[in-house]
Amino acid sequence: MSKLETVAHDADVCVVGGGMAGVCAAIAAARGGARVALINDRPVLGGNASEEIRMWICGAFGANMRESGIIEEIELENIYRNPHKNYSQWSALLFDIVSREPNIELLLNASVLDADIDSAGATIRSVTAWQLTTQLFHRVDAALFIDCSGDSILAPLSGAEHRWGREDKVEFGESHAAEVADGRTMGMSCLIQVRETETPQPFVPPWFAHRYERDDIGPGRDLNHRRTNFWWLESGGNGNTIRDTEVVRDDLLGVATGVWDFLKRHADEFDTRNWTLEWLGFLPGKRESRRYVGDHIITQSDVEAGGPFPDVIAFAGWSMDNHPPGGFYEPGEPTVFHPAPSPWGIPYRSIYSKNVANLLFAGRNISATHIALSSSRVMRTCAVIGQAAGTAAAIAIRRGTTPRGVYADHIDELQQRLLGDDAYLPGVERRPTAPTASATMTASNAGRTYTVSRARTIYPDDVVVFASGLRAGQRTRIEWLQEEWRADAEALRNGVDRAVDDQDNGFWCEPGDTVEYALAEPATLAQARIVFDSNLSRHYQEHRMKYHYPLDDPGTPVAESLVKEFSVDARIDGEWTTVAVVTDNRQRLVRVALPDRPVDAIRFTPRVTWGAPLVHLFAFDLE
Repeated sequence: MSKLETVAHDADVCVVGGGMAGVCAAIAAARGGARVALINDRPVLGGNASEEIRMWICGAFGANMRESGIIEEIELENIYRNPHKNYSQWSALLFDIVSREPNIELLLNASVLDADIDSAGATIRSVTAWQLTTQLFHRVDAALFIDCSGDSILAPLSGAEHRWGREDKVEFGESHAAEVADGRTMGMSCLIQVRETETPQPFVPPWFAHRYERDDIGPGRDLNHRRTNFWWLESGGNGNTIRDTEVVRDDLLGVATGVWDFLKRHADEFDTRNWTLEWLGFLPGKRESRRYVGDHIITQSDVEAGGPFPDVIAFAGWSMDNHPPGGFYEPGEPTVFHPAPSPWGIPYRSIYSKNVANLLFAGRNISATHIALSSSRVMRTCAVIGQAAGTAAAIAIRRGTTPRGVYADHIDELQQRLLGDDAYLPGVERRPTAPTASATMTASNAGRTYTVSRARTIYPDDVVVFASGLRAGQRTRIEWLQEEWRADAEALRNGVDRAVDDQDNGFWCEPGDTVEYALAEPATLAQARIVFDSNLSRHYQEHRMKYHYPLDDPGTPVAESLVKEFSVDARIDGEWTTVAVVTDNRQRLVRVALPDRPVDAIRFTPRVTWGAPLVHLFAFDLE
């Protein structure tokens, strides 16, 4: 028995890992009514996106394909509060969003090191974490566990089946797989960030910096500090990306400072004379280690088919971005971007354990082959998987079942809950609530025609077309086209809350126009649900966190298409009453509480946008 104190905690759901997947999983489970303990082994949240690592949050390619739901909520709030992308403010924002959830108990600086498993070896009863700052052990007893730790710490502690390394071409029929299976993975990176100043800045390399000349830096490694976040400062995939982390980190610090030294020694050529090394990452960002095995293992074929799974709970749309294990030390390109469709669906069966009954997982550790993982591992994809895992956990708690039981008996409930919370599921439509479906809808501008700007994905002439008929989402561009569009408020209850291909699925109007639901008979409603247009085609380079800091940085504005000011009115006993006036909205999904008494009509009035001349809405529901 330890001589140090152990603090006991009790939760419905324990989330291990506070990266973007874990944050979204914890928030989703908590908002679903579960009591959540979120354990993170670092002092800040965000994982690979945190101020300790600073990797971009990337996701699906193409027009209208940005991931929505909780990750969009977080990033929209960051744009509003933190337009210049200060990482300290980013850490504060994540802490704010998580800690304000009343159903989440947050344990920071706590590293899980043990788990108590039942005698049958099929259920986790508790996990124990060591908290460095307090010299306390924390034991969390929970009904369900979600491993979002990246390195899948609960796999060796629970005996959960998992994989490591690269499969061969034969096992799953993957043309992009290795010729011979091995234990190699993608590597890890220590990034650098630079800042522009008004005067020349010297750089004195530390003793551990490697010295490079041009021939030492291989092809495909962008040296333009205004364009790259130096993701290719990578190594470690030839060894063990968990066990070797400290050794690889030391070498990566030498690689990173050596590359910056090279750029400074050639300051005129690379325009680095007035630039200084603002930040050097001492915590490596990882791409791959343990991958859990679920009831389904996603393969290259699934990716290329678009994953039209009946149990789809999230989507991806990044290329199969397969980094060679040697990283910086590889003589060839630093990655191969194998094409993938955008979007492709991720099944629920790939986010819960095959052999541990109460274990889910989300992030870069889902049940996928090495090749399939290379498309699903980017953080905006990990975040929407996290939201799905947390939502499933809350349903399992409420229904008294297991994660597999949710698949067997409640998959429709899971999908509809995700859609209601503004997650997009390709091929699945949200069913309008009964009050929404039965009410009579009118709009003050019905039938009016507008010239609108709509985004389209433009594919290259030599686009890859898969056997499924889907086209690759990479090497595409987004083009904005002017079109004539007729106002039709019925789009607000069609069950699709974003533009999909040529279908706008939205309602256009001018500020001050109204949309109204008249109920067949008075009823007490809980809330109105509204989905605004946050421009899901906005380029991720313009809205992600910073990777360099020029003097002339203008900051990032809130998306012009969002509605900033609006009001909601309720008709009670024949009289209209204003129930909400919002003057600083910056969110895409908004729920407005309605009076706790019978109403016979609800009216919504968008008043001011963040700059767009027209209002564009995707949903207005009564709940």
